[in-house]
Amino acid sequence: MSHAAFLFLILSLPSDPAAIEIRRDLVYRTVDGRDLKLDAVIPPGEGPHPAILTIHGGAWRMGSKAMDAPIAAQFAKEGFAVFSIDYRLAPIHPHPAQIEDCVAAIQFVRSKSKEFRIDKDRFGAWGASAGAHLAALLATRDDLRDEKASDPARRESTRLSCVVAYFGPMLLAKVPGAAGSQKLVDDLMGKDATAEDYREASPVSHVSPDDPPFLLVHGTRDSLVPIRQSENFLEKLRAKGVACDLVRVEGGGHGDFAIRDPDGEHMKRTVAFLRERLIVGR
Repeated sequence: MSHAAFLFLILSLPSDPAAIEIRRDLVYRTVDGRDLKLDAVIPPGEGPHPAILTIHGGAWRMGSKAMDAPIAAQFAKEGFAVFSIDYRLAPIHPHPAQIEDCVAAIQFVRSKSKEFRIDKDRFGAWGASAGAHLAALLATRDDLRDEKASDPARRESTRLSCVVAYFGPMLLAKVPGAAGSQKLVDDLMGKDATAEDYREASPVSHVSPDDPPFLLVHGTRDSLVPIRQSENFLEKLRAKGVACDLVRVEGGGHGDFAIRDPDGEHMKRTVAFLRERLIVGR
């Protein structure tokens, strides 16, 4: 298992896990003959609680919602209802399958807001690596609600209140003959993808003034997804007037800093940002 896939498996669990309600394997979408599922971790009390969608990493081609169980417990301890999702994986399912699943997940959860005891107007997202890319793409694209849809879930907004993106690729490019991490991007996009398809799949291409606030976290020595990806995204967001901060983890690689120091400054900044945007500032 890669660092990106493993990084949050070592986060501490809440001191009183029995007080938190956990609902596993809830079907949020059926597509291609497969049930896609999510896990809900809901803090005690009637709420309504602010909500967070977590999107796992794994280069778009591996991993599962189980990877996010510890971070979900961490956030639930802070008073957030957390929804961790599975999504279709590349290369069998190329883009846009992954983002379509993320859209369906947030609409499903919002449509069940009373059941989950959440405030659907206070809804953030967290993702690492490929999950950060998907969270950012979800946040920067237009609202996909369809008020005339027969499915009540499709009438729900896809807009987010804030996003935390850990070392995510924000600009995807078609680079003929490239190797290494570029192959992972190419596997995501599929063999018939055009340069315009790569642009459309890049969060940086969709930045606009109405995007939600972002917190970016990135190691300065990340050789898989260089920190310039987050720096460029930061510049684009701020140029459009979108609130955004970048936590630079000095000497950090692709998620190794979270393994070495799971409760370090990056996590403190993450929790503070989510509290400010979803609790204090509302």
